[in-house]
Amino acid sequence: TPCAAGYACSDPAAAVEAPCPAGKFSEGGQEACTECPIGYACSKPYESTMLPCPLGKYSTGGKPCALSLAGFEPSNGTAAVTKGAAGSWYLSNRGETMVNDEFDFGFAVDWMAKDLGLVQEEASALGAETPLTALVSGYLKATQDAGENRMDAAAIVRRYRS
Repeated sequence: TPCAAGYACSDPAAAVEAPCPAGKFSEGGQEACTECPIGYACSKPYESTMLPCPLGKYSTGGKPCALSLAGFEPSNGTAAVTKGAAGSWYLSNRGETMVNDEFDFGFAVDWMAKDLGLVQEEASALGAETPLTALVSGYLKATQDAGENRMDAAAIVRRYRS
């Protein structure tokens, strides 16, 4: 049987599971736990996903999220990511509404969750790892659990806010 999420199996045939230590995670079926990257927290043992630090906090990777002293204000940041060669159409068109917590339009959370589920099924069939897809799927699930199923998928930004 495949190794469970939050565990690593260095020898899958032996089916011996080792729990991921704090600072690492596993989505399951992995031979080794993955180091939590910068900007994400995996602060508890047995983590099955990496979680992005909430707005205003940071992590150097594998450590708990801590308060950021930068004092970043989201409304100031949208101007920086909507213009020029690195500009984002999505943030140009949804950035202000995301900052203003307005999500009563657009591509629904349920639809995005369905589509990402299809992506994960196909990736799994191909043996491809999709840690960011799993992360976003977790935020979509949390958004659905909050009853925001028909809101624009950008409503997952609410999961980042503390």
